[in-house]
Amino acid sequence: MGPRNFILVFFTVLLLTGCSALPNKTTHYYVITPIEQSAQLKTNRALSINIASVHVPPYLDKPSIVSRSKLNTLIIANNHRWGGKLRKSLARIMAQNLSTLLVTPNVAIAPNSVPVSPDVVIEISILQFERNKEKRVQLSAQWRIVKGKDFSPLLARMTHLIGEEIKDTENYDMTIASMSELYAQLSEEIAIHIIKELKL
Repeated sequence: MGPRNFILVFFTVLLLTGCSALPNKTTHYYVITPIEQSAQLKTNRALSINIASVHVPPYLDKPSIVSRSKLNTLIIANNHRWGGKLRKSLARIMAQNLSTLLVTPNVAIAPNSVPVSPDVVIEISILQFERNKEKRVQLSAQWRIVKGKDFSPLLARMTHLIGEEIKDTENYDMTIASMSELYAQLSEEIAIHIIKELKL
């Protein structure tokens, strides 16, 4: 073997050895989980609900999960990703949660519609939904309920929720569990106000 071939083989082996020594980081995928069936609320009839929109800030509607290390500093977890588009997932989970809470199958997400005229139409704008610098998940949302018949406003509210401190920030299962819990709380708040506004 000539000197040039020896050097080439040496660096090839060195490169392969170095690559094999690099940590193998698996990409993990997560979803927000729906509310439990036991969380049903009392109503006197099966409502018809349309979810017109669920808006999410562009910085959150990304494949990777976002958190904050400082007030204005975002952390993008490239190896921890959503199992689908966050905005679409939140709309779907809200529909599931309201269907469970209000004991009705008649919940649709725009552009789909329920088979009958909706009792209410809901619009939700997520303002903040991530683990903050205090290691707590924070959910801030602006939402409103309008009548399905004539789209006259029934209620508009702001909701601010903060979860328990997450000790292990590298454990994203804990972060997503906290996000699911807070989103369930938001769903329940909306469901309770639907019952109140419709006087059920």
